[in-house]
Amino acid sequence: MNIQTIFDQEWANEFQQRLSADGPWANWDMYRLATQVQKVTAIDSFEGLQAPAHLPAFTPLKHQLEVARRVVEEMNGKAILADEVGLGKPVEAGLIIKEYMIRGLAKKDSHSRPRLPCVSVGTGAADEILY
Repeated sequence: MNIQTIFDQEWANEFQQRLSADGPWANWDMYRLATQVQKVTAIDSFEGLQAPAHLPAFTPLKHQLEVARRVVEEMNGKAILADEVGLGKPVEAGLIIKEYMIRGLAKKDSHSRPRLPCVSVGTGAADEILY
């Protein structure tokens, strides 16, 4: 497969002209549009979870919601989910990932889980949350 690469050099001439004339450096309409987009897409706060509202057919348990809330709000999404067997770690992981996907902070997920028969029983719940 041969992919053609094109390097556009037109910007260099325009940039040199703007350097010589000391401007114009910005377009006011584009600036206003960019600030409007930022206001619309800005995340006001990380208080509370948005994922449960997007999952009407799924009802997580109270402790699963608390784990997801704590990871998102207090731990910046960086956590190792390690508790007793059967408490729903795949569900917790799915809620956390879904939360970041809803907020536009993640497009794909990369989570790891051990390939053990006892763990793989509950993995369908996380897939149900994500997809």
